Amino acid sequence: MADVSTGDTADITLTDSASLTAKVDIDENSLLARAGFKQIVSHTTAFVAKLDRPVDQSGFKTGSFGAKFSAPSLLIAKGTKVTVKSDVSGGFSVFTHDDGKLFGDDFTPEVPIAEDQCWMSFEIDATVDGKLAATVDGVGVALEGTTAACFTTYSLLKAQNGRFPALKDAMRAALQNYSVSCSAGAIRAQRPGTVNVSDLKGTIKVSGSYSVPINVSALASASLPFNYSIDVNPGGTVQVSGSIALTGQFVVRSHRVSDTELRLGVYKKKGTTFTASLTAGAGLGVDAADTDLMGKVLGAVFPGVDLQKAGITGKQAKSLEDAVGDCVDHSLSLSMNASCSASLTDEAAVAYSIDLSAANAQETDAAIASALRGDWTSLAALPNAKPVRNIFRETEKAEHKIVINLLGIYNAETVNQFVKTCTILHDADGQVLITDKATASQVAVASVPFLANADKLRSALAEGFLATAAYVAGGSGSPGGTKLKEFSAAQNYFRFQDKVSAHDMRQQIVLGKALQLIADGSWDKLLASQNTFGHAKISATATYDTAAAMKLFFKDPSQRAARPLAELESIGRQVMIAFIDPSDATGPARIRVLNDDATWNAMDQTGAVASFGALDGLKHLSPNELADVGVDWSDIRWWADAMVKVAPKLSDMLAALEQSKNPDPSKDRKFMAARAALAGMLGQVTRHSRAAFAGGWGIAVMEQVSGFAAPASLDIAADGGIKQHYESGSQAVQCSA
Repeated sequence: MADVSTGDTADITLTDSASLTAKVDIDENSLLARAGFKQIVSHTTAFVAKLDRPVDQSGFKTGSFGAKFSAPSLLIAKGTKVTVKSDVSGGFSVFTHDDGKLFGDDFTPEVPIAEDQCWMSFEIDATVDGKLAATVDGVGVALEGTTAACFTTYSLLKAQNGRFPALKDAMRAALQNYSVSCSAGAIRAQRPGTVNVSDLKGTIKVSGSYSVPINVSALASASLPFNYSIDVNPGGTVQVSGSIALTGQFVVRSHRVSDTELRLGVYKKKGTTFTASLTAGAGLGVDAADTDLMGKVLGAVFPGVDLQKAGITGKQAKSLEDAVGDCVDHSLSLSMNASCSASLTDEAAVAYSIDLSAANAQETDAAIASALRGDWTSLAALPNAKPVRNIFRETEKAEHKIVINLLGIYNAETVNQFVKTCTILHDADGQVLITDKATASQVAVASVPFLANADKLRSALAEGFLATAAYVAGGSGSPGGTKLKEFSAAQNYFRFQDKVSAHDMRQQIVLGKALQLIADGSWDKLLASQNTFGHAKISATATYDTAAAMKLFFKDPSQRAARPLAELESIGRQVMIAFIDPSDATGPARIRVLNDDATWNAMDQTGAVASFGALDGLKHLSPNELADVGVDWSDIRWWADAMVKVAPKLSDMLAALEQSKNPDPSKDRKFMAARAALAGMLGQVTRHSRAAFAGGWGIAVMEQVSGFAAPASLDIAADGGIKQHYESGSQAVQCSA
């Protein structure tokens, strides 16, 4: 059992729910005694009659209590005002070998419980004033104002000759060992074989240099000329220096494993979400010029861009800097939550194993004190600190790229001209949009700075993809014997949610199957084992080069033979069926109609959703079923019409390109007229793009039409332990958490 003092004592009165009373004595110099802790009144458990039994045989597992303190602020060494309610103050709990691990399956370092071990915890719930005195370093996070807090000490108890101590002795040890990790001195005084836990809301930060991967999708607007000379970097990293701060609900653990080993970590509390913010700044030997976040992001996207020449100065520069900063913060928040996303356990954000006997004790204490104040940077420089995990370094992982969409870039005269007139937004899923002011105003949420409406943004990007794909296909000619520069068009799908039901996650798996990336049955066991997935992040990309783009619009690219409307509708219907869950209320009706050629043809002939209720094949449907069937028809028919109408105009432009004798097709009147006709048609068909095309069905149906000519990839991450990557050309793998 943990060591208990035999000096002068203070008595603690225990009263249980059966109104039985006992006394437990603790050292009068212990923290609880100095804080005037005198009485425990149990609300949930009758335990006094069990006090003389061995703790593992007492039948006691957990119980809450009320308590009385005469000086609760002394719990944090007079460092701040601490308030403890007398009616609901905390609780005791016992953990044995049958529990497996003290903190369950949380992130390493785990604390397994051996057969000859058990642990007893003593918890105090309080409110804490964020104004800390100079005598206190902190509690592991930076506090703002008054916050609810929970301070717990876990004490290790060992069996002697096969017998555990009595429950009364276990409680005495838990009370005697109780402490709060509020300073480096308190941590050094913490008893070996104890774990101090502080659970509260606040902010932690780590400073350093970070590589933030980006994924750039360059798209054209439908109604303007396509500039074949624009060059954009499709990927890379943004190198930034400064500090990343995370704000949320945290659990700080100080595990004194032995006299020399300390395991100190800050964990994101299970089921919670934090926000991230990047404060760019010189540091770690980085020049002050590296603090220009906007220049770094735009420079990574547009190699060689000169913001001064582009005229980005004054208020516009400040506005763009704020927008870039907000977008990067939002993307970092999603990435950090995806990195630390366990929904059932606390998960380490930063954790170190520290040798307290090694190196310079003063430097070690200074680094620990800094961490307790919420800045966990200095621990990384300690030679006697071994990192266990640091999610701040995971910004460099490719799976957490910032998706940047450049809408209308190929319609600009120059990159500088595009940058000079651009506006920057982000959506709730973390995608960044850089586009012209007119488009930005159409998709922006007026009440929230720099935020785009997710559905409107997806529709705008869907329009941009269709237009870009047509222009990419149009680049296959060689006017005047000169080969035009080849481009590619990327179609993206991106979703991030704090919580996703198993039903909704199943829809994401359907997308993977529709893209021929996920094997049948590979997710069945996992989907059946849990109801929700925390911080789920799903991203898919299909990239069309000239050859693949031609296959989108032409059944036979060599002859430029377009697909008939009926064939496109048939493909769209079958892909739509794959995305419908038969267990949904309207699912069976939707599937029946999608499979019914006669009813579908009648809908095509009617052409008006409002009149569908009169059709023989639809009369029996409920209002909800009829409404959903109408949406399916509208989505599929819009897409098929768009493909049918664009193909002839694209064929005409290619024919004009072939006939042109001018190496510069922009000076060929016939070609320019054909391209204008294509642009006009793209403007018409994309102006009313449907929501389904902007979602998973859109990327899946285009892949199906092209014969899967575009290389595709899919990433699924959730709950911290689920991280799956799929890509074309690789065998679909089985899913594992």
